[in-house]
Amino acid sequence: MNAAQQDHHAAQNEENNEDEISLKDMVDFLAGAWKKLAIASVIGALVGFGYWSLFSPYTGEYVLINSGYVDILSWKSLQKTLPNLALQISEKSKLDKIEEDFFKSVSTDLWWPKNVIANYALSKADTKDLAGLSKDLDAAPTTIVSLSINSSGKTKDEAIDHALRTAQFMRTGSSYLQIRSLINSYEINALTGASDLNAKITNAKIELGYQLERLKQIELLNKRFPGSSNAINGQIFDHKDSGAKYLPLQTQIIASNSEINNSKENLSRLQRQLAQVAETKKFVEKALPLIDQSFDGLWLTKQLLDLEANQRKEISSDNEVSTETLDRIHATLSQYSARFNKGWESTTIPTASKTGMTKLTAAGLFGAFFLMLITLLAQRVWVRINSQKSE
Repeated sequence: MNAAQQDHHAAQNEENNEDEISLKDMVDFLAGAWKKLAIASVIGALVGFGYWSLFSPYTGEYVLINSGYVDILSWKSLQKTLPNLALQISEKSKLDKIEEDFFKSVSTDLWWPKNVIANYALSKADTKDLAGLSKDLDAAPTTIVSLSINSSGKTKDEAIDHALRTAQFMRTGSSYLQIRSLINSYEINALTGASDLNAKITNAKIELGYQLERLKQIELLNKRFPGSSNAINGQIFDHKDSGAKYLPLQTQIIASNSEINNSKENLSRLQRQLAQVAETKKFVEKALPLIDQSFDGLWLTKQLLDLEANQRKEISSDNEVSTETLDRIHATLSQYSARFNKGWESTTIPTASKTGMTKLTAAGLFGAFFLMLITLLAQRVWVRINSQKSE
């Protein structure tokens, strides 16, 4: 073996010795540092637990049973309109600090899908398992059975209060939006319906005038030619049916009278509808100021029912047209009131608790462990570097 080979083997042996020393040093290091690592881990776990106890927020939950109040389409619409209404309330209403913070928190589009979760009759997995069993199950995946409201707060009471405020705003806000839409539809009908009906009434009167004149001419012909009542060839021209002029005059008189009666009935119906529009307009004129007074749809529905009752007192008992109109308005408002008050009910009280204790405690434990480990390793490396420099 030459000298170069001997030097190579010597270098390899020296490296192996260094590896053995390094492994031995590591074992010695862990043997001497385990107490410090254990103490740091315990302190880290206590810090994580203390942070959870002092600063971790409470998470609240409140479940509302959906008694046919909304379907999937109307709920998707409310998820877009309720945030806008909350922003409108925060800007226009005089609120205290708690109310202002609440409406600002629910005025974003992203808050609703995250914190108000719709629970359906069947999940996607259930739909696959039960596919084809019954046609009655086809609508189940889109049927909302309940809504889960998730809230958070620094204290348990604050989380519960936020959940209750959310549920109340869902009731008052959704009912306000529907009532406002109803009154707007009444207003549009009052504005456009009157002019439309007046035009139809005018046309009906003109047509009725032509029909009366036509009947007059047929009756004159009948007097002039009394023997032609049963003749085949009559002397009249009907623009609706070119063959009518060949009918007997008596037949044409009967047909014309029937046509006139139909036109009078149609004219009477149009005039009745016009009177109903006028009664609706009176209701709308009194209802519009109420819309601007409050964003609470439950209160607004009650006020509109009182308004309808007061307007009913102003009409006579034999006024069938106005009575029918107010009956229709009353029925609609009563139906809305029942839906608003009973559509979203809860069979349980809201609950609130802290979550994430295990996660935060474990994070503190492992974080402190690795931090102490890195610190001790860095300290040992620093000591070795200084010792090598001194040699």
